[in-house]
Amino acid sequence: MALVLLIAIPAFAQNNGPIRIKPLMAYTQDDLGVTTPWFTVGEEINFVMAHEVKGTGSYRYRIEVLDNAGVLIYKIKSGAIDIDTATFQTENIIYELNEVPWGAGYFTLKAFYVDVKTGNTWSHQTKIHVQDPPELEIGELLSQVNESKILVTASDLQGFGTREVGSQANDDAATYLYDRFAAIPRLTVAYQGGALQNVVATLAGTDEASDKVYIVGAHYDSAPGSPGATDNACGVGIVFELARIMSKYRFKHDLKFVAWNAEESGSGGSYAYVNEAQSNYENIELYVNFDSAGYDPNGRLVLDIMFNALSSGVADRMSQLNNSYGLGFTITNNVHSCWSDHKPFWEHGIRSVMTHSEEHGPAHTANDTVDKISTLYAKKNGQLGMAVLAELAALEGRVSSVGENLLQRFGQEPRNEKSIKEIADTLARPRTALSP
Repeated sequence: MALVLLIAIPAFAQNNGPIRIKPLMAYTQDDLGVTTPWFTVGEEINFVMAHEVKGTGSYRYRIEVLDNAGVLIYKIKSGAIDIDTATFQTENIIYELNEVPWGAGYFTLKAFYVDVKTGNTWSHQTKIHVQDPPELEIGELLSQVNESKILVTASDLQGFGTREVGSQANDDAATYLYDRFAAIPRLTVAYQGGALQNVVATLAGTDEASDKVYIVGAHYDSAPGSPGATDNACGVGIVFELARIMSKYRFKHDLKFVAWNAEESGSGGSYAYVNEAQSNYENIELYVNFDSAGYDPNGRLVLDIMFNALSSGVADRMSQLNNSYGLGFTITNNVHSCWSDHKPFWEHGIRSVMTHSEEHGPAHTANDTVDKISTLYAKKNGQLGMAVLAELAALEGRVSSVGENLLQRFGQEPRNEKSIKEIADTLARPRTALSP
């Protein structure tokens, strides 16, 4: 996780010299906008500092971080200040500490100043509290699945009209999906399959030595004459919801979120991907397919898991996770045998599972509209798929969009006063003060 600490530090003349540093404010915000004066062990923290000097002269400074035993951890900044007028002036400093190793308790931020002319020195320090991190559970991810967001994606896709391969509506849907993926932080997005226009979004894993890839996908094309809401705009909505949530976390292995094209005409999109992946020796550990994944008009919560012998262990684990997280599905096994994008993976010896609603309902008809989508069913279906993917891709930790965005914008080098204002504007209000 990366969080932001801002300390506004005025310095003023007093009897032992012209400079004293005293923090007035320190705060951070998590992704939910909750303001807290505490930091979590192991976080990546961005510090923003400002100090003011009254008087004239030249001063040098250094800023250090000490652990709770007073032992130096980092000397993180040194520099000079030249003041040529007897007014308050400000220098702003931005610096970053990565993955701090402190135990729970506090660390100390200490600043030393020296008057270049007289050699006189001053220092001041303040404690910043840290706490043990909350235990990260997969349930934290599942709780964020929003059925309304699934429905919005499905409605948008239905709005393009029948998305038959080769149609303008199909092309427009591909562009829409690309732009939607590209708007999610930390995803790398590309078209794949040439004219087939699969849209592939990759969330890179943290283990550079790992070549394992976990994929979740759904087809975005529709049958001729059908708006394709339950088959399969709803499935695409589930994939986007998983991408939105999982992009806020770190995983050991790569994850890919894919919108396939041409499923209704023989799974041309997924075949194109699997063939290319085999040529490139891509190590696909599992593919999870969402198709006809949101139709439950009577609220029965019957979910069919389709699998083959190679992927039976994954299906068993999904049944266990359904119970562990209280999703409430009645699980059936291989009641359906219909064709979809999981089968090209089977044919190439790659583990793959597909979830399917109890009935096909209005699929492949003009009546397949968004009002037929059972959003709670779709939400729980997405939660089940995300649970098995998060477990196998090895969930490792949280990522703070606030800290990452600031790092992308400003990097690690000191910036000017305008940058400080931009950072302050980036952070939401209210601010919570720390006692000095």
